Amino acid sequence: MADNTGRDNRSGVGRRDFLKAAATTPVLGAFGLSLYKKEALDRASREEVLQLGNRPSGTNPNITKRNYKRAASANDTINIGIIGCGGRGKSLMRSAGFWPPDEEAPRGHEGQEKLNLKLTAVCDLFQPSVDWAIKASGGTAKFYPTYQELLEQSDVDAVVIATSDHYHAPVAIAAANAGKHVYVEKCMTKKFEEAFQVREAVKKAGIVFQLGHQNRNSDRYDSAMEVIDKGMLGEVTLIQCYTNRNSRNGAWVYDIPKEHGPKSAPSGPRNVDWDQYVSNTVQRPYDPNRFFRWRCFWDYGTGLSGDLLTHELDVINMVMNLGIPTTAVASGGIYYHKEYTTLMTANGDPLDSDDPVPQGALPRPDVPVMRRDVPDVFQVTYEWPDRNLTVVYNATLSSEHERGQIYLGSEATMDLTNGVDVFADPQSQRYAELIKSGKARLNEPMISYRTVAGKGIEAITSATSQWTISKGLLYTLREGRLVDITYLHIKNWIDHIRDNNTNTMCNIDDGFQEAITAHMGTYAFRLGTRVRWDAENQQIKFDSQPSESAQQVLV
Repeated sequence: MADNTGRDNRSGVGRRDFLKAAATTPVLGAFGLSLYKKEALDRASREEVLQLGNRPSGTNPNITKRNYKRAASANDTINIGIIGCGGRGKSLMRSAGFWPPDEEAPRGHEGQEKLNLKLTAVCDLFQPSVDWAIKASGGTAKFYPTYQELLEQSDVDAVVIATSDHYHAPVAIAAANAGKHVYVEKCMTKKFEEAFQVREAVKKAGIVFQLGHQNRNSDRYDSAMEVIDKGMLGEVTLIQCYTNRNSRNGAWVYDIPKEHGPKSAPSGPRNVDWDQYVSNTVQRPYDPNRFFRWRCFWDYGTGLSGDLLTHELDVINMVMNLGIPTTAVASGGIYYHKEYTTLMTANGDPLDSDDPVPQGALPRPDVPVMRRDVPDVFQVTYEWPDRNLTVVYNATLSSEHERGQIYLGSEATMDLTNGVDVFADPQSQRYAELIKSGKARLNEPMISYRTVAGKGIEAITSATSQWTISKGLLYTLREGRLVDITYLHIKNWIDHIRDNNTNTMCNIDDGFQEAITAHMGTYAFRLGTRVRWDAENQQIKFDSQPSESAQQVLV
């Protein structure tokens, strides 16, 4: 019997057999092959599988980009500034090696190579976030009240931008014009035309740009690209992808700290620079919902398409090398999270948005009832007629039933829900003999890959972060241990800065394609019409002319 001690063994293939199989599978690389449920693979069946690809490897340029290695030299310290020190900004700082000394080190930090960075400058519109960032820097970072002032500093080589979406483009453009390298969170821009402006500024300046799609570093996608690159699925004509969440936090109803309040307030906390926050959008009276829960409002965010769909789009584009779709149609609405009352205990202590409501809980007088204008249910269909392909994305923020990213091909289907699983199609001609002989069973993956074996994920995560890890957004496997993929993404950016190489893991061209595709979905929903991409003229067009009021969406 195969030795499977200490290993998850879904396929029934022992560790020695697996290693032997992996050593003889140059096409499938790190895959675990599971053609048998309860017996070890034999050499003949392995060879049968390896001969089933129908085209040579190497057709996807993203494979080469992922294999980038930094030159051994150039280890100078890089000075960075952080613009936007809220929830995501703090996560990025931790991954880059900065956190307050009284906080626990990030998971996996001990084995990570030092990035040799110095945090010299911080900018945020909420004072407690500024204080946290300065503390995380070891007290060396200086606070600048505006991003313009920060970008003027000679001791800032590169900036990390983790603001709300409506500031991504203005800050990125200003940073590029100032000669600063840029790492910016997705969605790259708030508006369609800003994508062109950011691309032009980045390319003109020649700075190193990275868009914050850290999941590109997940090793599962190396394997998925190998499957596609080898043609194992046949002709892929439909891809389905999803986002399912069912929590207040997952619906962007984040907690509002007690110490909020605009700087212009006559009394109480004065920690929010509201005037600067709304200076490039619709002028409204101070509302903590719109500051701390900005993703729920179109004035500041890009909705499900810009926040969560972009993760799926980025992976699909990386795996399939698709580019921008020809058309988009969308639908959805606010069906569940219609309004939300922020609560406190009877003693006046704020309650976390996902906490059980205790007896005697009261509405917080400092936070008005929130009524979002961004949908909590959304569906968009994209078409690539030149590739004979449709991609369908749908999302709900009121159900956590797990669904994955599924590639449906004429010969096999690939499921990326929790790894990489490839199932032979019942009508497959290519795998007909394997199916007939019982070597490929229709209800079991023909090829299977798992980033974390056995109890790895369950043992290290809470229920809340389980979804994030299952999507490949937190950790990946490197040399047998879990590694923070945001650290890897930042390292990729830093390595490219040191090598003066602009072809990062998620470069400006990737960011441009993602932004245009996301905005096509958003505009299709908000304008109620099919949106088309005119590749020749680099424009979006509409099947029906939007009304005058609807055209405000485009402003």
